[in-house]
Amino acid sequence: MTNAAFTEQQFAALLEGIAQMAATTANAMQPEPATPRERLKVEKPPTYKGEAGELRTFLVQCQLYFDATEETEDRKKIAYIKSLLRGPAAKWIVPYVENRTPTPWTTYGEFVAALREQFGEKDAEGKARTKLENMHQGTDSVTEYWNLFRLTATEANADEGTLKRMFLKGLGTKMQDAWGVDNETHDTVQMMADWAIRKECKLATLRNIQGKGSPHTANTSKTTPPRRDNGTFRPLTTTQGGEAMDLDATSRRRFNRLPNEEFKRRIKEGLCFKCGKKGHAARDCQVRQVKIREIQIEAGQKEMETLNDGSLPE
Repeated sequence: MTNAAFTEQQFAALLEGIAQMAATTANAMQPEPATPRERLKVEKPPTYKGEAGELRTFLVQCQLYFDATEETEDRKKIAYIKSLLRGPAAKWIVPYVENRTPTPWTTYGEFVAALREQFGEKDAEGKARTKLENMHQGTDSVTEYWNLFRLTATEANADEGTLKRMFLKGLGTKMQDAWGVDNETHDTVQMMADWAIRKECKLATLRNIQGKGSPHTANTSKTTPPRRDNGTFRPLTTTQGGEAMDLDATSRRRFNRLPNEEFKRRIKEGLCFKCGKKGHAARDCQVRQVKIREIQIEAGQKEMETLNDGSLPE
């Protein structure tokens, strides 16, 4: 007769098998450990020397750094900005760091307010308005001009009508002409800037299609040098596309009878290449003029002799 009851050994083996199955299932369900995220590399803000015009940008760069590094503690933020102060700004902070002067701030916001009080523009609104009145696009693109205009306008406290007038005044002549013939209306200066940027892109596309200003369609033909009476080419001037060294070499051929050292000495001391004296150039040299007159006189004498002989000159 078969005994259906489990022996103790069989029961123990069964329990062990169940435990192994449970462990295997638990391991399979357990999520894999997350790989550590690579730390974001953040550019540190520049140092600050107390320039009034640079304070706003400096504080923005510091705030961007704190946002990227997730720094929220006021004490650490204040300490970090203190470490970036140089020049007059460093001299201002020294008494506070040495505890010789009571610090008038307890929060980061109060510290920033103290910086602005000490180094910020005293009449930021008036200065911004003056800057906008004198701002011009020049050789910049409309986008570059608008970015600077928008940044300055945030401190000008001007209404939309005034800002639109200032923006249009500073645009280039071509863009002003395009605005004059356009039928679009712009309620805000932002809308006007968006229109100007789109218009500039369209004009650039047209120039590209028409080949204007393209290096592939530019006139690359060279000016033919003029010929002398003897058939040789006269070197081009620099305005004609010639090389200055070629012109210099050509001018030296007239005086190639001078040794090189003597030629250089006369240039250095401002001496005439003909007679070696000061006070005149070779083309005005009296020695040369005398020789020319002698040749003319000699030619005239020969002509007179020919006439006296009763024959006509050839």
